[in-house]
Amino acid sequence: MLINIDTPDIDQYLVYDCDGHLIPYVLSFDTDSEEIEISIGVHKKENETNHYVLLMQTVPFEDTTTSAPILVKFKLPGAYALKNGKAIN
Repeated sequence: MLINIDTPDIDQYLVYDCDGHLIPYVLSFDTDSEEIEISIGVHKKENETNHYVLLMQTVPFEDTTTSAPILVKFKLPGAYALKNGKAIN
């Protein structure tokens, strides 16, 4: 089953790794292939006072540019999803 941000009741689904840790910022998860896509923020140190800024990838548009989160897609063996705390069959 493919779960993504367009899935009805998406807020009822949670995705976990093989050790049962909740995976945040999931954009899509395929329960058959265990392929997951997440949005990540990469931080860099802004100055010596330990202030950090979020690095974003620049996405060009027709007449301007804008920033967007970094999306990563990979296979996560043993990952699983629950809907309202119950396993998806």
